[in-house]
Amino acid sequence: MYNHEYFRDAILIITVFFFIGITAGYVGLSFFSELSEVIATMYEGLEITGDPNESTFLYGASVFYNNAQSCVIAFLGGVAFSVVPIGIILLNGFFFGASIKLLSHQGSIFFLPLIPHFFFEIPALILSAALGLMLGQKVIYNRILHRTEEPIFLKELTKTFIFYIIPMLLIAAFLEAYLSTYLLSIIR
Repeated sequence: MYNHEYFRDAILIITVFFFIGITAGYVGLSFFSELSEVIATMYEGLEITGDPNESTFLYGASVFYNNAQSCVIAFLGGVAFSVVPIGIILLNGFFFGASIKLLSHQGSIFFLPLIPHFFFEIPALILSAALGLMLGQKVIYNRILHRTEEPIFLKELTKTFIFYIIPMLLIAAFLEAYLSTYLLSIIR
């Protein structure tokens, strides 16, 4: 069993890195105008239907797959001495901060489609990276003390991933596919 206090601390550390990424993205967009073109191109590429039809369902499945892939990499990438989870969280924070900066010029109503991200997708990514940080700490600890990895520890982390993070990602994909696309269709 893993220490829940350490999990809380890992969440806090990862959240700090996420906000560092947000700040870097927000400030970076001010200094590097090329970034605003890249972010704007990302938004233009979104197909907005607003209708809960098959294409929206497939979009939701694609969102789930992409988010799950990022979360799995953030979690299991912890074996690389926690570099991967921290890198993923910084990069996601950077793009989130850059998106906030870009959308801030278009008015507050353009933030509406981002709201579902705050409740499920971002917390799932933060929890995944925190699990990866814990896994990395365990790898470093075992290498320094020349101990063998405890399979129970990895099993508990994996159970947390499956029973908490996967459901959050499913809800996030549903909200992004249906609610966010609907909100975007109203704005446009």
